[in-house]
Amino acid sequence: MAYAKIENGILWKIGLLPKAQRLTFIQLKIHSDYATHITHPFSYKELVEKTGLDLRSVKTGIRGLEKRGWLTRILTKGYFYTWELTAFKPIGQADTENETEPQAQAAAPASEVKPQPRDTRTTREAPTPPTSPWEFKEIDGQQVKVYSFAGRLYRFNTGLNEFETTMAWKENWEIANGHTEYLTDAVKEELRNAPYVVNLDNLKRLGNLISESRLG
Repeated sequence: MAYAKIENGILWKIGLLPKAQRLTFIQLKIHSDYATHITHPFSYKELVEKTGLDLRSVKTGIRGLEKRGWLTRILTKGYFYTWELTAFKPIGQADTENETEPQAQAAAPASEVKPQPRDTRTTREAPTPPTSPWEFKEIDGQQVKVYSFAGRLYRFNTGLNEFETTMAWKENWEIANGHTEYLTDAVKEELRNAPYVVNLDNLKRLGNLISESRLG
């Protein structure tokens, strides 16, 4: 079982959130993907059960978190919702807008650790969203067709016969595993039809090295 990680730097900010936002955010974090920070599908009824809040408080908490930029709703199916925990995205410069309530700040110990200025959605360093989710990127000298979704890129690796993914601002690809549950069957089929073909020269060099090691 993979446990959700909560970075030390954000614990202070979570503690200063209003109760409804704090309890709701913690439950969403616990039930989110470790790498993508995308939550499991949730209904408001389930959040009421897990947080111990009433329905009105849960909805108020969600709206407040979305307004602060801590959550971004990315999927709605019937009465189930999926959010991205955008509070965990890399940040550019600090911003003090939408900080916690004055009462909560006044309760913070003045002589101890001070809360770090929180980030907002507009200050994060994120790639410019493509006009289409499909785009071509040059990888190992190849023009590879990739699919962009929720801040990540997806491709199909023929050498591994697996889907791979990476954050849009990184280049270290990894096996998609559970991330592909957010892709439709049509997208998966399209990725299989336009795959990332493993560099044959690299495979040939690897084969030569293996042969040489055996001869030695």
